[in-house]
Formats: sequence, C-alpha cells, structure tokens
Amino acid sequence: MIIDKNGKLFGKISIIDIFIIFVIIVAGIIIGIKINSSAVRTNLSEKTYSVRVSAIKPGSAEYINKGDELYDDKGSFLGTVEEVKVSEAKTVHKLDNGQYAEVENPERVDVDITIKGKGFESEGIFYLDGKVALLAGAERFFKGSKIDFDGKILEILD
Repeated sequence: MIIDKNGKLFGKISIIDIFIIFVIIVAGIIIGIKINSSAVRTNLSEKTYSVRVSAIKPGSAEYINKGDELYDDKGSFLGTVEEVKVSEAKTVHKLDNGQYAEVENPERVDVDITIKGKGFESEGIFYLDGKVALLAGAERFFKGSKIDFDGKILEILD
C-alpha cells in the first residue's frame, strides 16, 4: 500500500508534511520571481519618441496637450506628452490626367507628438512600463484623459 492507516506515504512521510513542503517551495518560487522583477525595475531609464496621429479632426487635436499622461488599452503607462505639433493633413489624390498628387485636406490635421516614457531595455528592445515594446514603425493605441487615438511611432529619439 502507498498510504498506510496512519496517513503516511510508504510508511515514512506524512501527506501533511508533503503538502507543507510543496507550499514552501511554491512560496519560494513566488518570492524569487518578485525579487527578480523588482531588480529589473530598478534599471529603469527614460526614452523620448515621436508619434504621428494622421488625419484627425482639428477639434480632436485640441484634446492632446503637453503634460498629458498616455496609456495603452491594457493600462500600461506609455509616457507623458512633451510636445505637440499640428499641421495640415495631406492625402494622395488622383488627378484627371491619371497622375497622383499629394494635396492638403482642409478638414483634417496631422498631429506629431513627442512623448517621454519610462522602461527598460532588454536584448536591444526598449519596453515602456516594462511591458510594451517601443518599436519604430509600430502602430499603437494611446489613451489620454480626454481622448484616445491610434498613432504610428515615427522614431525613437534617445
């Protein structure tokens, strides 16, 4: 018999003892993970990057302001707005002769935003808030206190 009448495994170790050892091992693993992740967080640095929000209504652009904190859809902190530049949106339009030309769209604006975020670098990739990869060319969702928008990361400045 594997468990005898006294509740001992192979007549030597109590099931309760095995359970206690298991709990201690799991607790040790959890503590080790917490210590390791907090060690990574102590190596935080700041990165500044630029984002373009293309062809939005001019009234919407007014809701993006210096000092705004931006988050993604999962609540990860993406940074603080450092600078906002609004310019006329341009669109590609087909002319009567079949050629294409870039023309201004008077009903829309492009917004270039400079953002400063905190995170850490691992294997050459910077992770904002320790979770969100900061990659040039990536499209990302941003949520502020008054507006949310999709923007394209143009470049990582430092």
